Amino acid sequence: RRYDEAQALFDRARDLEPEDAGMLLHLAGLRLPRDGDPTALRQLEARAASGELPVPQIALAAIYAADYDEAVRLLSILPDPLPGTEGHYQRPLMLARAYDYGGHHDEARKLFATALERIQAQLATAQPEQRAVLEIAFGAGKMGLGEPKTAIEHVNTALGEMHLVSASRAVGLRTDAILVLASAGDVDS
Repeated sequence: RRYDEAQALFDRARDLEPEDAGMLLHLAGLRLPRDGDPTALRQLEARAASGELPVPQIALAAIYAADYDEAVRLLSILPDPLPGTEGHYQRPLMLARAYDYGGHHDEARKLFATALERIQAQLATAQPEQRAVLEIAFGAGKMGLGEPKTAIEHVNTALGEMHLVSASRAVGLRTDAILVLASAGDVDS
């Protein structure tokens, strides 16, 4: 809830990449808890619906706006795997989060388990530069199943392999790692 500090960092990110979809989503998501204003998120939904932003952004915007039923509806009609994604685990992982946030924990647990199975299968044959992505996703899935210690272990493994990832990709992955660590209670890291 250190909104002013977060806003300053988002402003800096916006100066560097004014149209980065992920940054815009997180910036709009900041406005909801800070200001109670879902307007920016709804604008992102409209941009995603028009094809200007990646389709999963619509569902993420709905999650940020706490409209979990809408997020579930949108994610349910998207193809599996999601277009432009690296693996078959993203859709079940995103759908699990939407169900979980919406209080549908049984459905969420099944989808978290599905995502983890798919991630584990990919880890078995993953190239070194893909492992960090998969380890962070695995940590997110473990967090969804209420296993913060295991989630932290996988994220730390990913951070140890970050040197194998391109510098531009590492920035986004570190953000993903931060979100998992924070949700696991490891705020200091």
